[in-house]
Amino acid sequence: MLKYSYIKSLLAVVILLLSASVHCAQSKTDSIIKANKACENIEQIAALYAALYGLDSISERLDYVSFGIEKSKQLDYTKGLMQMQYLKAVTYDLIESYDDAIIYFQNAIKSAEVLQDSAYLRFCYMSIGGINLEVENYEQAKKDFFVGLKYANNSLTKSVDIYNYLGTLYKELGVVDSSLYYHNKTLKLREIENDTLGLAHSYNNIALVYKHSGDYITALEYLNKSLEFKKKMNATKGIGGSYINIGSIYLLLKDYHKAYEYASLGMIYTDSVKAKTFTLNGSETALKALLKIKSKRAHELFEIYDSLNTALNGEEVLNNIEVNQIKFDVANKEQQLELEKAKANQLSQSLKVKEEKEKRLGFIIIACVIGVIILIIFLIIVYKNFKKKKALSLSLEDKNLLIEQKNKDITDSINYAKKIQNSIMPDINEFGNLFQDSLIYYKPKDIVSGDFYWFEHFNNSIVFAAADCTGHGVPGAMMSVICVGALNHFTKKTDITDPETVLNFIDKEVNRSTNGGSDEQRMADGMDIALCAYNKDDNIIQFSGANRPLVLIRNNEVIIYKGNKYPIGQDIGIEKDFTGEKIQLEKNDTVYVFTDGIVDQFGGEKGKKLLFRRLKEFLLSIQPLSFSEQKEKIDFFFNQWKGEEEQVDDVLVIGIKV
Repeated sequence: MLKYSYIKSLLAVVILLLSASVHCAQSKTDSIIKANKACENIEQIAALYAALYGLDSISERLDYVSFGIEKSKQLDYTKGLMQMQYLKAVTYDLIESYDDAIIYFQNAIKSAEVLQDSAYLRFCYMSIGGINLEVENYEQAKKDFFVGLKYANNSLTKSVDIYNYLGTLYKELGVVDSSLYYHNKTLKLREIENDTLGLAHSYNNIALVYKHSGDYITALEYLNKSLEFKKKMNATKGIGGSYINIGSIYLLLKDYHKAYEYASLGMIYTDSVKAKTFTLNGSETALKALLKIKSKRAHELFEIYDSLNTALNGEEVLNNIEVNQIKFDVANKEQQLELEKAKANQLSQSLKVKEEKEKRLGFIIIACVIGVIILIIFLIIVYKNFKKKKALSLSLEDKNLLIEQKNKDITDSINYAKKIQNSIMPDINEFGNLFQDSLIYYKPKDIVSGDFYWFEHFNNSIVFAAADCTGHGVPGAMMSVICVGALNHFTKKTDITDPETVLNFIDKEVNRSTNGGSDEQRMADGMDIALCAYNKDDNIIQFSGANRPLVLIRNNEVIIYKGNKYPIGQDIGIEKDFTGEKIQLEKNDTVYVFTDGIVDQFGGEKGKKLLFRRLKEFLLSIQPLSFSEQKEKIDFFFNQWKGEEEQVDDVLVIGIKV
């Protein structure tokens, strides 16, 4: 959790400058604390606050701060209360106790609002945004940063740290243009202020954006600029880190000799100042380069890497680096054996190709037809927009009308896509005719949805599923079309209904249908699903899940069947084998399957996730009700929890009673 630690360090420096003389030696700090720890007046509280920044013991600092908060309240000293609340939040943030940190930042905000202290309001919102960035809650982080900018009062100097955060945020979101915009804005401000350390960080941050986007040559240019400023400051650790970063770029460019040269040079600098984490990163880059060029020095460097990793992480290196490549003779023999096996299997593999193509043909035709329809709709939209852009002489009113029409066209197209999606999903009303009592609660986040329900009646079996495809809105809907097509194709062509067999087939089909994208895209495209097959004759339900559970409630007791811990599709680097459960049901048993949208919803009094625990308690509480009443209760429960928060994902809950 050290991705943004340098940003937090810069923020801490700003606060220290605000809080008078807090850079005193430890002995002076101790004497100031001892003289003022009673907090009998405003002056003592102010002196204690400034001195606590220099106190090394985190537990002692928290104790003094808590006492200072109480004394500030007793003396009605609002500024002291605000400062102590802020210091407590910063301390919790330092030890990564993020929930506690946010609570005290919010308390400090209330005090700062009373004092109309724009500086502390800016620092608090920026710090909360930094925490949300750290825990990958990107949308909330963005809101926090823009609120913080409001309190910069249009001052570029006061905005520089928030611009830096926004650059990092947009990099994580993959919005390269916005990331570069804010990082370049930060760079210009630091050039004006002649901030050498800040300039080094800015050039490094811009380099990381280009690295993230695959532009390695430009990334090298900015890393070298960052290195120049670190050399001016004689920052040994920073110089070593830059050399290691440059080595990692050369590794990506497959220039393995330069990758080793720069990484090993960086290790000399970082090892001289005992920067073990930096040295570990450098040794990993250098080791990977030596393995690629098959150097005998790889064995010696591996021992350094292994000892550092064990010291820092408390565990030995296991399988994350191809260690066996160090032993060249053994590796060469293994490669020869693999080559012989590949030749032996080539004939049998070619015989399977024809059979696989025939199986895939029907599925591919369906996917292509749907894809062509959506592509035609998209091209129509693009053509209409192109024609409208030619009208350059339109008045402002006409342009507004043009924008409104464009939005209407897009909305109409998405609504039409919804019709297409609805047409491939079964009629929700038919589900109620298949069971004694049942419900389907379906609440998409957008017009179209990545979640979908599916069911079919085969002789004496009813097969049904709750599924969640990657994303929501249009991308999720596109994946749902592929996944519904795969389900229909397999079950109707084979009459096979046992869930684990179906999931193993669907996993392979989804992987084949998405194999045209990049490696990252293939890892992202997929589906979580709970698939059930209920046999009316013997009252048995078969279940298999991909990252989704089944909840059985019997005699006022909740029983959980967790399913498999991997998704449909998505190249996760292992061979997947979906397994299932066979459950003998009893009279009045109720069964629920659902997607993760309901448990991931933020809300409640503290704006936290609903979580699986609360959902189980709620489902248990509504058992006396009919399923039509349960559906109303689920809707009320979800909306009450959500409150004013935005719906974060599509929501789907399916329930049956036997």
